[in-house]
Amino acid sequence: MAKGSNEEASNRERAIYRLMLLGVVEDYLVESSKFVVNLVSISSPEIADALVDFVNRSNPGSQRSSVDAFAAQASSMELREAVSGAARELIIFIYDVIVESRRRSLREMYVAVRDTAPEGDELRDRVLDYLTRGDISPVLEELLESSEFDYMSWEQELAKLEGVEDARELRGNSARLLASSPFNPGLLFARAYSEIIHPEGDLQDFRSNLEASVNSARERFGVSESALDEFAGRILTSLETDSFDGMAEVVDAVEQLGLATETTQQIEERAMKTPDYDLGVRVLALANSMRQLTNDLDSAIGSATHGG
Repeated sequence: MAKGSNEEASNRERAIYRLMLLGVVEDYLVESSKFVVNLVSISSPEIADALVDFVNRSNPGSQRSSVDAFAAQASSMELREAVSGAARELIIFIYDVIVESRRRSLREMYVAVRDTAPEGDELRDRVLDYLTRGDISPVLEELLESSEFDYMSWEQELAKLEGVEDARELRGNSARLLASSPFNPGLLFARAYSEIIHPEGDLQDFRSNLEASVNSARERFGVSESALDEFAGRILTSLETDSFDGMAEVVDAVEQLGLATETTQQIEERAMKTPDYDLGVRVLALANSMRQLTNDLDSAIGSATHGG
């Protein structure tokens, strides 16, 4: 019975805290088993404004169509309806972020253990890199505070980094910040970039974080396809110029994302014409050429059959 009472009190306290975030409750006290709640005189549009402000503070630059739709209709809502609707949107938002935050944290733990030798030195280093707030952390935090997301600003800062120490610090700091901002495309790109500049970086980790970055930019931050094309094109061009060893993985990832088609075609054409080009890219280019040839033959056969 006591356990049930404690759980009920805890649920009630969480509900009151959410109402405080929405500006409905000013303060509350717990006296014995009773909650004394001080309400605020507030209007439906003010509740909507509080919700939008909280979402913007939690994930600057992100877009939530359901929150925007609620805010647009709030002025015509009764107060009870506005409180209920705002609370629902707030709960969905909070748990959406919490779930992804837990996933990010669990993945970083898995990756750290996966890459650790039996002696455990690498695991200790990964934990220290994660916990240490180095010189890179303030830069990432400042970028996170921007009200409008832009890949270029992240690229300019990350381009200043190189070498093992910078790579370790970037990997640890970006992973830590992703625990509270799991959907930010810039942070996800930073986590991916750390694997590129590390001499022993994991290309699968690079790819998964790059894909997560682009998908979040598309779905949550309203980044246009043209801007994503330009971003992917810049990454490909830069890595090709640096003769990046994992170029094939990058090209394939960009192709699967449906971006920078012209740039990837140009790279594959150069690969086919250059004997000492990255072998993986040459194989990828040959496979794509064979696939295109097969499609052309199927189309030709289908046209001939239809014409006959």
